[in-house]
Amino acid sequence: MFYFEGRTHRDAIVCLILIIIIWGILSLSIERPIQLLSSTKHSSSRDFFFSSLCGRLIRQDKTVLSVEIDRLDSELRRKQQLTYNDTYIAYDCSTKTIFPKYKITEEEKQYPIAFTILMYDNLFQFEQLLKTIYRPHNFYCIHIDLKTSHIIYKNVKIFTKCLKNVYLSPVRYNVTWGRYSVLEAEQECQQYLLKFPQWNYYLNLAGSDFPLKTNLELVQILKLLNNQNDVTSMPYGQLKQNQKKNNRQLQKIPPFRMIIYKGEFHVTLSRKFVEFVHSSSMVREYYLWLNNTYVPDEHFYSTINRLKQAPGHYTYDWDIEQYISRYKIWGDRPNKELCQGKYVRGICVFNWKDLWHVSTGPQLFVNKFSSDYDPIGLYCLEKYLQARIDDQTSITEEYYYKSLNTVKYSKHQS
Repeated sequence: MFYFEGRTHRDAIVCLILIIIIWGILSLSIERPIQLLSSTKHSSSRDFFFSSLCGRLIRQDKTVLSVEIDRLDSELRRKQQLTYNDTYIAYDCSTKTIFPKYKITEEEKQYPIAFTILMYDNLFQFEQLLKTIYRPHNFYCIHIDLKTSHIIYKNVKIFTKCLKNVYLSPVRYNVTWGRYSVLEAEQECQQYLLKFPQWNYYLNLAGSDFPLKTNLELVQILKLLNNQNDVTSMPYGQLKQNQKKNNRQLQKIPPFRMIIYKGEFHVTLSRKFVEFVHSSSMVREYYLWLNNTYVPDEHFYSTINRLKQAPGHYTYDWDIEQYISRYKIWGDRPNKELCQGKYVRGICVFNWKDLWHVSTGPQLFVNKFSSDYDPIGLYCLEKYLQARIDDQTSITEEYYYKSLNTVKYSKHQS
């Protein structure tokens, strides 16, 4: 009898211990999802993806109706049409809402970026670009093409006066694709931006570009580049377009017997590299030599970044496979079928059907969009960025940027 009672007592204690352990496990398993749900409950990105038309378009939601797309397209085109009116005034400095006041982290404030925008037409799209990338602590220089209409120039001049860190270049060039004027316009802006010692990296933009990363994400990515430049550079013999035989000046001996390379004009440059461009006599002589050549902008940075004395240089081939400055699709590339828009001069002009792949890559900006052709794609990218800004989203592909060959090269050099 006593044995039975003792055993019952021991069993009761064991059962009680098991109940406590099981209850603790259940409590943790219940509490964890509640915490996760509460952390995402007010996620702007989550609301964007599941509640907005743009989010559904990016997700390729099959329930999207054509009438929804048509309605949004008509609304955006009406807004855009206002900018073609001679009485249109973009901004009034007396108002305090020139651009949206985005959330800005301390990390962003401590890492200013410099931008040049070469602008030709489409005031609506230009405003959309500048509004999205503008932050009070960054630096901006805008060059307005000499061919640009008076109404566009007037409006840009008005609202640049409202923004102390946005500079409108007083020297204007007749910028023509494939000509020296492309480099001249950018050099003018770079010289002005170098007056400000605060910024760390420089990006050159066209009016047809649009950001794929928030300013916070840009800062985090640029830090990971470890002062390296992102400049495509390939030997001339491996390129199908613009061979040496089609470029008479390039058949002459270049200064210092430099080997000429070709690549994309759009680049991401460290401040030290930009300073080198404007202080090196070798670079200056090469810059002048490029005059009267075909597409000199595509030979300038691609050649200089090979020089071992250039800060952040990379002496090997750098094609667009690891190029992060732009997401673009060329008509002669294996991924050409991805383009759902149209090809103009061999490059894809995206539309809203391309959002699913445009918005998911590691690149910093996309080229190109045209709001005249399709206003929805740009509008949706803008809304997606706004949601991520509200959430103060950080980059998730840190390993990708650390693994770039240029970044690994810099570590071996140091």
